[in-house]
Amino acid sequence: MNIQVSIIFIFLAQLISNATCAQEAALAKTNKGWGYIREDNTWLIPPQFREPEDKDVATEVIEAIYGPNDPYSTIGSFSDGMVRYSILKRWGFYNYNGENVIKEKFDEARDFSESLAAVKMGIKWGFINKSGEWIIKPIYQDVTGFRDGIALARLNKRWGFINKSGNWVIDPKFNDAFRFKENLARVKYNGVWGYINITGGFKIAAAFKSALGFSDGIAKVETDDGFGYIDTLGNYIVKPQFQFIGPFFDSIARVRISGRWYFVNQSGKVISKPYFNAEDFSDGAARVRDTTLRWGYINKEMQWMLMPMYEYAQDFVNGIARVRETLKWHYIDKTGKHLFNGEVFQKAEDFSNGLARVKTKDGWGFIKENGEWFIPPQFDNCKNFQHIFETAK
Repeated sequence: MNIQVSIIFIFLAQLISNATCAQEAALAKTNKGWGYIREDNTWLIPPQFREPEDKDVATEVIEAIYGPNDPYSTIGSFSDGMVRYSILKRWGFYNYNGENVIKEKFDEARDFSESLAAVKMGIKWGFINKSGEWIIKPIYQDVTGFRDGIALARLNKRWGFINKSGNWVIDPKFNDAFRFKENLARVKYNGVWGYINITGGFKIAAAFKSALGFSDGIAKVETDDGFGYIDTLGNYIVKPQFQFIGPFFDSIARVRISGRWYFVNQSGKVISKPYFNAEDFSDGAARVRDTTLRWGYINKEMQWMLMPMYEYAQDFVNGIARVRETLKWHYIDKTGKHLFNGEVFQKAEDFSNGLARVKTKDGWGFIKENGEWFIPPQFDNCKNFQHIFETAK
């Protein structure tokens, strides 16, 4: 009996040891710059960078503001356990332990994906591994990251698809191209868009002015008649007719007709009255603005959930939305009740993974969905927490 119990405990211990937990960190700014803060409020990567890399600042603007010799630096977002950074226009990488494992030496760099990162030396792109070693030599005019073992690459002004050995799996012949989604990739050929299969043959002929990737079996396309949706066989689900059509959520999409916004079903039938502004459905509600120029929320039956009363409003996430009144932000539930004892903030952001960034007189911090402080306000600025790696527990 004791042997059996021991075996069970050993088995459970192995299960626990094999379990994984997600390490998380967030970009945060102090007077020393931007860095990465852990959930326990300790620094993973100490603050030292001038800007977060997702802030799109042209080199000419940087030099005009700071001068051509300023040690301008940026840091990006974690991907595949690595984060890229730049100093003096040279790029390198930190790992999920906060170690500077690849020093800044590349002219440009993109995120790691499937253990490889696209980097640029001179005017050519190639791929390195997490040790900074070349896996695919820099010979391409441009590339994307790998997904499902395939990456886009540009050579002689034409796009094709390569594998992790750098061999062409689909020859470069397209004016433009995007990654495969649901086994189809949108490509531009002879000036118009169509969809190819994984062998490079056209599944849906190139005939569209513009096209987006497939999601849930449908894709948004544009013709001379406007925007509509097709299925994976190229048949129209919603005939092109709208000035704009958004993505479908719960079989409902917003469209623009003659300068006003409506909602349609997946047959393209209008199912709502016109609005001055309308946004996509989220968490069973859509924010809309009527002629009062105030924001409110409607449900999927196109009935008012909350009448227009807010200066500004954002989407519901897990039953919580942020709204602005008299230039102050607070959070509400779907009945319109002020949450967190009616506390207001100078600025507030949407909840993400159970946390929201808010600003008080003391700076930026993070609150939980019950209104309690997760990290008290102390930063000059911050971004959402993100998974930096899945590690063994």
